[in-house]
Amino acid sequence: MTNNEQVFISAQRIVNVYVVVCTGNSMSDGKIKMDIRGANRIWKSSGISFRLKGITRHTEEAYRFKEREFVGGILLNKQPKKVQKLIRYNPVSSSRNDIAVIYLDTSSIRDVKAKRITTGAIYFFNRKQGPRTATILMASNSSQRAQMLAHEFGHALFVDPVSGLAVNPSPTMAPKDPTHDLERKNLMFPKPPAKPVTNQNQRNKALKSTLIR
Repeated sequence: MTNNEQVFISAQRIVNVYVVVCTGNSMSDGKIKMDIRGANRIWKSSGISFRLKGITRHTEEAYRFKEREFVGGILLNKQPKKVQKLIRYNPVSSSRNDIAVIYLDTSSIRDVKAKRITTGAIYFFNRKQGPRTATILMASNSSQRAQMLAHEFGHALFVDPVSGLAVNPSPTMAPKDPTHDLERKNLMFPKPPAKPVTNQNQRNKALKSTLIR
Protein backbone atom coordinates (compact mmCIF):
# COMPACT_ATOMS: atom_id res chain seq x y z
CA MET A 1 0.00 0.00 0.00
CA THR A 2 1.39 3.40 -0.95
CA ASN A 3 1.45 6.45 1.33
CA ASN A 4 -1.17 8.10 -0.91
CA GLU A 5 -3.49 5.11 -0.47
CA GLN A 6 -3.03 5.22 3.31
CA VAL A 7 -3.93 8.92 3.40
CA PHE A 8 -7.03 8.28 1.23
CA ILE A 9 -8.28 5.47 3.47
CA SER A 10 -7.77 7.54 6.63
CA ALA A 11 -9.84 10.35 5.08
CA GLN A 12 -12.80 8.08 4.38
CA ARG A 13 -15.90 7.98 6.61
CA ILE A 14 -16.13 4.40 7.89
CA VAL A 15 -19.20 2.15 8.14
CA ASN A 16 -18.71 -1.16 9.95
CA VAL A 17 -20.09 -4.29 8.30
CA TYR A 18 -20.66 -7.69 9.94
CA VAL A 19 -21.36 -10.58 7.58
CA VAL A 20 -23.49 -13.61 8.48
CA VAL A 21 -23.47 -16.70 6.24
CA CYS A 22 -26.42 -19.06 6.57
CA THR A 23 -26.11 -22.79 7.16
CA GLY A 24 -25.31 -24.68 3.97
CA ASN A 25 -24.07 -21.63 2.06
CA SER A 26 -20.63 -22.27 0.59
CA MET A 27 -19.80 -18.61 -0.09
CA SER A 28 -16.05 -18.19 0.56
CA ASP A 29 -14.48 -15.42 2.64
CA GLY A 30 -12.62 -14.35 -0.50
CA LYS A 31 -15.83 -13.78 -2.46
CA ILE A 32 -17.40 -11.88 0.42
CA LYS A 33 -14.37 -9.59 0.63
CA MET A 34 -14.51 -9.15 -3.15
CA ASP A 35 -18.16 -8.05 -2.90
CA ILE A 36 -17.29 -5.45 -0.25
CA ARG A 37 -14.30 -4.19 -2.26
CA GLY A 38 -16.57 -3.80 -5.29
CA ALA A 39 -19.16 -1.90 -3.26
CA ASN A 40 -16.40 0.32 -1.88
CA ARG A 41 -15.27 1.23 -5.39
CA ILE A 42 -18.81 2.37 -6.20
CA TRP A 43 -19.05 4.52 -3.03
CA LYS A 44 -15.45 5.77 -3.22
CA SER A 45 -16.39 9.16 -4.71
CA SER A 46 -18.71 9.80 -1.75
CA GLY A 47 -15.88 9.57 0.76
CA ILE A 48 -17.47 6.55 2.47
CA SER A 49 -15.76 3.21 3.04
CA PHE A 50 -17.34 -0.04 4.28
CA ARG A 51 -15.09 -1.99 6.66
CA LEU A 52 -15.60 -5.73 7.16
CA LYS A 53 -15.41 -6.41 10.90
CA GLY A 54 -16.23 -10.09 11.01
CA ILE A 55 -17.82 -13.12 9.35
CA THR A 56 -20.14 -15.45 11.27
CA ARG A 57 -20.93 -18.84 9.71
CA HIS A 58 -24.04 -20.53 11.00
CA THR A 59 -24.07 -24.32 11.22
CA GLU A 60 -27.40 -24.78 13.01
CA GLU A 61 -30.27 -26.25 11.01
CA ALA A 62 -32.42 -23.39 12.32
CA TYR A 63 -30.50 -21.14 9.94
CA ARG A 64 -30.78 -23.34 6.84
CA PHE A 65 -33.26 -22.00 4.28
CA LYS A 66 -35.17 -24.03 1.73
CA GLU A 67 -35.86 -22.99 -1.85
CA ARG A 68 -37.89 -19.74 -2.03
CA GLU A 69 -38.44 -19.80 1.75
CA PHE A 70 -37.51 -16.16 2.32
CA VAL A 71 -40.13 -13.88 0.75
CA GLY A 72 -39.01 -10.39 -0.30
CA GLY A 73 -41.43 -7.49 -0.47
CA ILE A 74 -43.46 -8.23 2.68
CA LEU A 75 -43.31 -6.87 6.21
CA LEU A 76 -41.06 -8.58 8.74
CA ASN A 77 -43.96 -9.55 11.01
CA LYS A 78 -45.48 -11.48 8.10
CA GLN A 79 -42.30 -13.49 7.51
CA PRO A 80 -41.89 -17.01 8.96
CA LYS A 81 -40.47 -17.09 12.51
CA LYS A 82 -37.20 -18.45 11.14
CA VAL A 83 -36.76 -15.37 8.95
CA GLN A 84 -37.59 -13.01 11.80
CA LYS A 85 -35.02 -14.71 14.02
CA LEU A 86 -32.35 -14.48 11.34
CA ILE A 87 -32.93 -10.81 10.56
CA ARG A 88 -32.75 -9.93 14.25
CA TYR A 89 -29.56 -11.95 14.77
CA ASN A 90 -26.90 -9.79 16.41
CA PRO A 91 -23.28 -10.68 15.50
CA VAL A 92 -20.81 -10.61 18.41
CA SER A 93 -19.30 -7.15 19.02
CA SER A 94 -21.70 -5.43 16.60
CA SER A 95 -23.85 -2.46 17.57
CA ARG A 96 -27.09 -0.87 16.40
CA ASN A 97 -25.13 1.48 14.13
CA ASP A 98 -23.32 -1.30 12.27
CA ILE A 99 -24.69 -3.03 9.17
CA ALA A 100 -25.37 -6.76 9.19
CA VAL A 101 -25.19 -8.42 5.76
CA ILE A 102 -26.74 -11.89 5.66
CA TYR A 103 -25.82 -14.18 2.77
CA LEU A 104 -28.48 -16.61 1.53
CA ASP A 105 -28.46 -18.78 -1.57
CA THR A 106 -30.30 -17.17 -4.49
CA SER A 107 -32.76 -20.04 -4.53
CA SER A 108 -33.80 -19.15 -0.97
CA ILE A 109 -35.15 -15.72 -1.94
CA ARG A 110 -38.42 -14.96 -3.71
CA ASP A 111 -39.82 -11.50 -4.44
CA VAL A 112 -43.61 -11.33 -4.35
CA LYS A 113 -43.74 -7.98 -6.15
CA ALA A 114 -41.48 -8.86 -9.07
CA LYS A 115 -42.64 -12.49 -9.05
CA ARG A 116 -39.08 -13.62 -9.63
CA ILE A 117 -36.03 -14.55 -7.64
CA THR A 118 -34.34 -11.38 -6.46
CA THR A 119 -30.74 -10.63 -5.50
CA GLY A 120 -31.07 -8.46 -2.43
CA ALA A 121 -33.40 -7.24 0.31
CA ILE A 122 -33.15 -4.90 3.28
CA TYR A 123 -35.08 -4.24 6.49
CA PHE A 124 -35.01 -0.85 8.25
CA PHE A 125 -35.65 -0.44 11.95
CA ASN A 126 -36.63 2.65 13.91
CA ARG A 127 -35.15 3.55 17.28
CA LYS A 128 -37.70 1.50 19.24
CA GLN A 129 -37.03 -1.64 17.25
CA GLY A 130 -33.72 -3.36 16.65
CA PRO A 131 -31.23 -4.71 17.07
CA ARG A 132 -29.85 -2.43 14.34
CA THR A 133 -30.82 0.35 11.98
CA ALA A 134 -30.53 -1.80 8.84
CA THR A 135 -30.11 -5.48 8.02
CA ILE A 136 -29.30 -6.58 4.46
CA LEU A 137 -29.99 -9.95 2.89
CA MET A 138 -27.92 -10.91 -0.13
CA ALA A 139 -28.29 -13.68 -2.70
CA SER A 140 -25.04 -15.59 -2.95
CA ASN A 141 -24.66 -16.39 -6.65
CA SER A 142 -25.76 -13.25 -8.46
CA SER A 143 -23.38 -12.12 -11.21
CA GLN A 144 -23.56 -8.56 -9.91
CA ARG A 145 -23.41 -9.01 -6.15
CA ALA A 146 -21.11 -6.01 -5.64
CA GLN A 147 -23.53 -3.66 -7.41
CA MET A 148 -26.49 -5.03 -5.46
CA LEU A 149 -24.55 -4.81 -2.19
CA ALA A 150 -23.64 -1.17 -2.92
CA HIS A 151 -27.33 -0.54 -3.72
CA GLU A 152 -28.43 -2.01 -0.37
CA PHE A 153 -25.70 -0.02 1.40
CA GLY A 154 -27.32 3.06 -0.16
CA HIS A 155 -30.68 2.17 1.40
CA ALA A 156 -28.97 1.72 4.76
CA LEU A 157 -27.19 5.09 4.54
CA PHE A 158 -30.48 6.84 3.75
CA VAL A 159 -32.34 5.39 6.77
CA ASP A 160 -33.73 7.81 9.33
CA PRO A 161 -32.92 5.99 12.62
CA VAL A 162 -35.91 7.56 14.39
CA SER A 163 -38.64 6.74 11.86
CA GLY A 164 -37.02 3.73 10.21
CA LEU A 165 -37.80 5.21 6.76
CA ALA A 166 -35.23 5.39 3.97
CA VAL A 167 -35.96 8.01 1.32
CA ASN A 168 -33.75 8.35 -1.75
CA PRO A 169 -32.93 12.12 -1.88
CA SER A 170 -32.27 12.11 -5.63
CA PRO A 171 -33.99 14.59 -7.99
CA THR A 172 -34.98 11.52 -10.03
CA MET A 173 -36.52 9.69 -7.05
CA ALA A 174 -39.30 7.30 -8.08
CA PRO A 175 -42.55 8.97 -6.84
CA LYS A 176 -44.35 5.66 -6.30
CA ASP A 177 -41.32 4.12 -4.57
CA PRO A 178 -39.32 6.86 -2.81
CA THR A 179 -36.57 4.45 -1.79
CA HIS A 180 -35.56 3.97 -5.44
CA ASP A 181 -34.55 6.03 -8.49
CA LEU A 182 -35.98 6.41 -12.02
CA GLU A 183 -32.57 6.99 -13.63
CA ARG A 184 -31.33 3.69 -15.04
CA LYS A 185 -27.67 4.61 -14.52
CA ASN A 186 -28.21 5.49 -10.87
CA LEU A 187 -27.13 3.16 -8.07
CA MET A 188 -30.60 3.30 -6.54
CA PHE A 189 -32.40 2.14 -9.70
CA PRO A 190 -34.24 -1.07 -8.62
CA LYS A 191 -31.85 -3.20 -10.66
CA PRO A 192 -28.50 -1.34 -10.45
CA PRO A 193 -26.43 -1.27 -13.68
CA ALA A 194 -22.94 -2.70 -14.11
CA LYS A 195 -21.39 0.74 -13.55
CA PRO A 196 -23.79 2.61 -11.25
CA VAL A 197 -23.37 6.26 -10.26
CA THR A 198 -24.64 8.43 -7.42
CA ASN A 199 -25.56 12.12 -7.56
CA GLN A 200 -24.57 14.92 -5.20
CA ASN A 201 -27.87 14.85 -3.29
CA GLN A 202 -27.34 11.17 -2.52
CA ARG A 203 -23.72 11.66 -1.52
CA ASN A 204 -24.61 14.55 0.78
CA LYS A 205 -27.33 12.58 2.57
CA ALA A 206 -25.14 9.48 2.85
CA LEU A 207 -22.41 11.50 4.58
CA LYS A 208 -24.91 12.47 7.31
CA SER A 209 -25.81 8.85 8.10
CA THR A 210 -25.69 7.80 11.76
CA LEU A 211 -23.99 4.59 10.59
CA ILE A 212 -20.76 6.47 9.84
CA ARG A 213 -17.95 6.21 12.38
